[in-house]
Amino acid sequence: MDSSPSITSTTLLLKVAAGADHAAERRFFECYSRLARAVIVASGIRKSHDIEDITQETMAAAMQALRISRYQRDQGAFRPWFKGILRHKIADARQSAARSVMPAETLPDQADPALPPDKAFEAAFDAEWRAIAMEEAIRAIKNEVKPTTWQAYDLVERQGWTRKDAAEHLGISRSAVYLSNLRIRRRLKRLLGTQD
Repeated sequence: MDSSPSITSTTLLLKVAAGADHAAERRFFECYSRLARAVIVASGIRKSHDIEDITQETMAAAMQALRISRYQRDQGAFRPWFKGILRHKIADARQSAARSVMPAETLPDQADPALPPDKAFEAAFDAEWRAIAMEEAIRAIKNEVKPTTWQAYDLVERQGWTRKDAAEHLGISRSAVYLSNLRIRRRLKRLLGTQD
């Protein structure tokens, strides 16, 4: 069972699959193309045109597969499904470059030899997935709570202010700052599926 945090809602996938919600498509593309680019670079591909080509091919394949119902949520989690598409597109690019008669300096770079390509891919995918999951969780929480609640959390937990300074700045009590931080930390843990 995949215990990593979820960044993909069924609603978003259904909207992308239907092809009628441009905002959902844009959000899907922004989120997953960023993830794809980071993993492609971590896998050793350095030339910008190769990175963009692989990213575009990955996103096109994922969106097309969603539209023709190749991905079924009840048959497995989205994360490994998308990871498989990305892994396949990176491998295709490497094989295509290796088959061509291009000079060695134009071949896509290989991953850092200190880390085997599969391990570099896995590490990059997992790290980027967690970062995007955190961003998505924060976006959701910011829409759920009062602005002052979010500001109290942001000042203390993300910017390093003391509770006293945050309370004075926001014009609320220190206990209100404490409770805001506690509430948001708990909500983040629930959204990200993390334990104490």
